[in-house]
Amino acid sequence: MNVAQTSRGHRVLRIALALLLLFVAVGAKRRSVTPRGPAPLSLERSFVITDKSMLVHFRFQRVLETLIARSSAPDMTAEALYRQWFDTGNPKPGLDASMPHCDDEHTGGRTSLNGLPRRCPASEGLLATAAFRDEDFIPIAVTNRFDLADPAGAHCGEYRIVFARIAPQPLPTLHIIFEAVLPNPHPEMGLTGCRAAAQFWADLSTVDSLAERRARVERFFFDGIAGYEPVIHPHHYRHAPAGVRTMQGNDATLVVNFTQFRVMDDCTRGACRLWFAPDVLENLPFAPLFDSHDQSDRARRLRAAFLENVPTLATNDVNLYFMRIPPEFLAGDADPDGDGSGFLATRFYLNGLSTDEGIQFNNDLKAILQQLHSPLAPFDLLARAESQNCMGCHFMGGSVGAQVQFPHPAEGHQQITELRMEDGEEGPNTRYAISPAIRDVFGPHRMEILRAFLTAGTPPVHSQ
Repeated sequence: MNVAQTSRGHRVLRIALALLLLFVAVGAKRRSVTPRGPAPLSLERSFVITDKSMLVHFRFQRVLETLIARSSAPDMTAEALYRQWFDTGNPKPGLDASMPHCDDEHTGGRTSLNGLPRRCPASEGLLATAAFRDEDFIPIAVTNRFDLADPAGAHCGEYRIVFARIAPQPLPTLHIIFEAVLPNPHPEMGLTGCRAAAQFWADLSTVDSLAERRARVERFFFDGIAGYEPVIHPHHYRHAPAGVRTMQGNDATLVVNFTQFRVMDDCTRGACRLWFAPDVLENLPFAPLFDSHDQSDRARRLRAAFLENVPTLATNDVNLYFMRIPPEFLAGDADPDGDGSGFLATRFYLNGLSTDEGIQFNNDLKAILQQLHSPLAPFDLLARAESQNCMGCHFMGGSVGAQVQFPHPAEGHQQITELRMEDGEEGPNTRYAISPAIRDVFGPHRMEILRAFLTAGTPPVHSQ
């Protein structure tokens, strides 16, 4: 081979090598700018788990005993904690006069909480002296609410356990929902510190083995995954929005009510104690304060605070509209008189329109809506406000203005119900039913929030 042929061969080799390197580089560039999204998400595997066999180890007594074991009073029994909890619905002295009771506070001549009316005795107080049996409570769901994570990363969302009491006496209806906030182990990293928790839930969608998924979910709640505290810890139910909420039957007519509790654990009362303390319900302002016949300073301040919430309530998306009412206006008893008067804001707003101040309140609402170029009427804002608390979420449904529909719950005013079963991975009637509201409206939005965070780091937006 002569020199010219050798040189030509080297040039061909160099060109071929350059083309190969260019091909590799282009491929690498394409891979680097096209992020790989998470695998398809499953609502029933990663967000609302209601398979009976998935929940079998989420026993009610086990949850109480886990709270106790991680508290400053590890020698307490689950039965004692349970009785103290529901004794809060009885007048003093009850079972223990040193613990909270429904007549600890009086306002305007009647029992109250946060200065607003409260039932006393409450029907659920009967449970304090009724038989305590673990088998009377069945777990019907565990839920992933990463969508409620703090956008700045203060915490990684809420993780919930829902129980239904199936014994009909002495209370026809009782649902209990434990709503824990999971601390961010690396708050200095912002919401990025929550990524492993978010990925944990997304990964469940691809695990076909129900036994493996069950083991993972139990570990998340009872033991914690690497780097994160276990969900079930008394400190994770202490501060709003975390806590424990109950829905209970008031009487034989099955009229239901809601109450809110925080789990307290400290040694400030002369001995280390773990107990349930009644508290106000999130976003449930006492409805009569909307009546402009009430000229008290508190009522006027609520109406002023409501005006500040018009822009967010006017958001024309059922998943995105919201309000944030300051705690001073929130009730601790959703329906103290059993007639809806505690939560029906629309009723009292309309009643107030017969006053000059009510007309002015209505005009102020109209003016803000006009500035926002919103097609809503003031009444629509009050209807949307009702949907933002526990009573509205479980009892309401229908038009909330501008062709937006708030979806209806399932049977028995429940979003997840033990009254009807659905087909699941293990066959017919193996899952507790979830409402159309969750399946068709709220659930898909929560799924999209998780997907957006894992693919692009997008923090959660508001979610119902």
